[in-house]
This record gives sequence, C-alpha cells and structure tokens, in this order.
Amino acid sequence: FFVDDATSIEMHGVTKDKIIKAGDTIIAECTLTGGNPLGKINWFKGNELMRSEYISEARGKYALSRVEFIASAFDNNLPLICKGQVANFPERTASFTLNVVFLPAEMRIINSSILSNLSVGSDNLGEFECRTSISNPQAKLTIIRQSNDGIKHSDIASNIRSIYTNGINSIKFMLPRIDLSLHGNLLTCEATLDIDTTPLTKQVTYVLNVNHKPHFHDFHAFADVKENQPFNITLEASAYPMPITYTWYHPSGRQLFTDQSRIFINQGQLSLTSVQKSDLGIYRCIATNTYGHTEVNFTLNVLCMYLFFFKVT
Repeated sequence: FFVDDATSIEMHGVTKDKIIKAGDTIIAECTLTGGNPLGKINWFKGNELMRSEYISEARGKYALSRVEFIASAFDNNLPLICKGQVANFPERTASFTLNVVFLPAEMRIINSSILSNLSVGSDNLGEFECRTSISNPQAKLTIIRQSNDGIKHSDIASNIRSIYTNGINSIKFMLPRIDLSLHGNLLTCEATLDIDTTPLTKQVTYVLNVNHKPHFHDFHAFADVKENQPFNITLEASAYPMPITYTWYHPSGRQLFTDQSRIFINQGQLSLTSVQKSDLGIYRCIATNTYGHTEVNFTLNVLCMYLFFFKVT
C-alpha cells in the first residue's frame, strides 16, 4: 500500500474583494489535492473548531470540505482556517482573515432625558452628544430634526466630523433656540456605513417635548340658540405636560358643575339641555396644566320670541 502526501490546499468562497456584512451567510470550501489515502480537513474560526461537511472526490484526486456560518461582528479580524493532513505527513493550512462590516450595536444621546423636558427660550443647554459602540468601518454620524409636518431639517449645529476614540464613536451637537415649534419634533442620531450601493444605516430617535401652558384650538366664539333648545360646545387645548383640566364659569361669575337638570360638563365640553334667557352672556373656560393656565371667552346669545337678547360687555 503506497502512502503519499497531498500536493496543495486551497480555500474558495471568500476573497478580499467580497464585502462581508454581519448577518450574511458565508459558504467556504477547502480543497486538499492529492494524497494517498485522501486526507482529512478541519475548519477553525480563530481557535474555534467548526462543524463542516466533508466530501471525498470519487476518483480519489482530492478531498473537499465545506463550511457554512452566519457572519457576526464578533468574527471581524478572526482568521478562517482550514487544515488538511494526509496520514502522518505535515499539516497543510489555508487561511483568510475575515473583514466583517457591521453597524454599532448600541447608540444613544447622552443626557437624553433633557430632551423631554425643554422650556421655551432656553439657550443655555450646552452641547449634547450622540455616542455609539464600535462599528466597522467607522460610521458617519448625523443629527437630523424632523418637524411635525414630516420635513427633515439640518439646522442642528454639530461637529463636522465625529470623534472615534478606543472604539467609541461620538458627535457633539447643539439644539436651536427652544420655541413651541420644536414640540413633538423627532431628533434622530443616524449612523451610516457607505460600503456598498445601498448604505447601511442605524438610527436612534427621541421626541422633543417643550413645556408649555395650554393653547386652545380654534373654535367659534359666538353662538345663537333659541330658548328651550339644547346647546353643546366642546373646546380642546394642547399642552405639555399633560393632563389638562378645564374649568367653566357662567356669565354671572359662578363656576359651573354638572347637575341633575340642565348642565353637563366633561372637561372642555359644556352642554345645556334647555337654554334659558338667564343663560345668555359670556362664558369663560380655563384650561390648566402643571406649567400654567389659559382662558378663553365664549358668547352665547339666546333668541326668544324673535327678539335678540344679548349681554353688553
């Protein structure tokens, strides 16, 4: 029985020109040519022995082994190694260093709690920082503000370049002067890897909340109602923080409450089941949250016997 060593070992399926992204399925093959008997092949990723599929070529010219795995960020810079050996001959090795492209696993804006507790006119908030964990290659960081109409704005003052130190990527930025137009806006830190025709991106988004007292939505400030007819009005206000409480006052100055007969009040809703002449006049509604209060007036005119009753103010 004649024993002979293999002549070569080669790895196929992974090349420097092929971009490997985290999550990609990698299939690599290793060919051990020659040898009698055919040799055995083992695969390693770093020091980890991998499961592989071994195929012996029918004509006895080479041994083929295939390995399949999903690339992860932890595989970056690890050597992928196939080791082949015939009998007691010296081991032959083929290797490839994995270069895995991956986005940062973590990203956040430092002291982000401030973003949900802004106040109108604040101009001394200083710098904020968006910080991410390591990526490969270094991600480009961008700060984007999206207003409530869906339009994206680039009015956030930030560093031109992000800073990369010990695997930590960061960019510092400042908010524009705080006013009510920022309330409800989305502030996004975006990490981008331009490594292919379709860039890889990852985002973290925060909602800007600006503290403000209630602001009433538009409504009709006058109504003409016939005597003995029902009447209903609902006023709505926006504010931050919530909730909002509503208080109604009769033209005489007394506070209104729901009673068993004619009056129903539910927050900004005022209902009268049967309007009387004594109901005419200017009603006040006060909306209040923890930040302040706002009041509006509403005039109810009562029509009786084709005469127009009104209260002069």
